Amino acid sequence: MPPIAQREALRRSLLGGRCRRLLGLALFIGVWALVAQIVAATARAGRRSGTRRSTLFSDPFYRKGPNDQGIGWNILILAAARRHRLRSRGASVGIPLGLHPRPLQLR
Repeated sequence: MPPIAQREALRRSLLGGRCRRLLGLALFIGVWALVAQIVAATARAGRRSGTRRSTLFSDPFYRKGPNDQGIGWNILILAAARRHRLRSRGASVGIPLGLHPRPLQLR
């Protein structure tokens, strides 16, 4: 085999085999490390929001004024409003059908 063909075969085997896989793995790890360093600042912000979230959920029914209420009151008010809305819709359909002089005959 001529020396040029041997070098070409060696280059193909190195680039086509393990060497290319290792280079891809090294590139992946390098990009991962770079992104981890960039995102590290936002992770600290996540800890602050986690602390805020724990204080918010530790006392869900506090009242410090009309515009400063705990999250529990908001959930209760929203649930009661949804329940009232659904019952009103049901009553607006059910009562007229029930009070009809000739009830509907289902066949």
